[in-house]
Amino acid sequence: MELIPLKSPLIKANQDLTKILLGLLDKQEIELQEKDVLVISSKVVALSEGRIVNLSDVEITDEVKQVKDAKYVENLGKKGDAFKQLVLNEADQFLDGENVYLTLKDKILIPHAGIDLSNTPEGTAIFWPENSFDSAEKLRTFFLKKFKLKELGIVIIDSHCQPLRAGVVGIALGWSGIEGVEDARGEKDLYGKELRVTQKNSADQLASAASLLMGEGGESVPFVLVKKAPVKFANKKFDQNLYFFPIKEDLFAGIYNAKLKD
Repeated sequence: MELIPLKSPLIKANQDLTKILLGLLDKQEIELQEKDVLVISSKVVALSEGRIVNLSDVEITDEVKQVKDAKYVENLGKKGDAFKQLVLNEADQFLDGENVYLTLKDKILIPHAGIDLSNTPEGTAIFWPENSFDSAEKLRTFFLKKFKLKELGIVIIDSHCQPLRAGVVGIALGWSGIEGVEDARGEKDLYGKELRVTQKNSADQLASAASLLMGEGGESVPFVLVKKAPVKFANKKFDQNLYFFPIKEDLFAGIYNAKLKD
């Protein structure tokens, strides 16, 4: 597998990602080929969709006053109430927390509903894309036609922290053109035993690999082209409901099932 970083100039709100990507590919004399996978930072997708807001424009409701400051929010000063309001607005479900606000967003357990204040202009906050699966499908459709391809993968990713683990890794928010989760149930292990629960999350593994090149700070690499990825390509519609466990069936359900609703 080969990963090629595509370094980009600063991307601003409402810019056309397809034009930016075509320019970067042309600059590096790259043409997309069959079975390539483009991994794209969710931030630039959100920016292209205008999913950014000035904290000073956020209307604060009485509900915010009932939410205590988490440690992360204590450092935000006057911006704290606006940030809390955005989290309340964006979260599908809200769980109060001491260090961060743990939320369920697009069926992902994530701090602050995915809202970020880093790598965005001072005084602004950036959200996740409105629907990362739809965004991936639109981008894939464009590049399939542009390069006259039959099989191409698009994966939209963000960084994600894991319980009791230091540091962040990549996580896929949405994808198109590949089987993001490959079901290995029914296959045999090294000793001939049947696998009963194993499913391989190819999309998240691609996300983590690409994140090594994207970085978390000022690297300016929001796109990574992956060649010869060991994934299954598929020409069908994907959405979040095909990807996530019902809460009661999740392996870690006992930790939070009293707080979350299916």
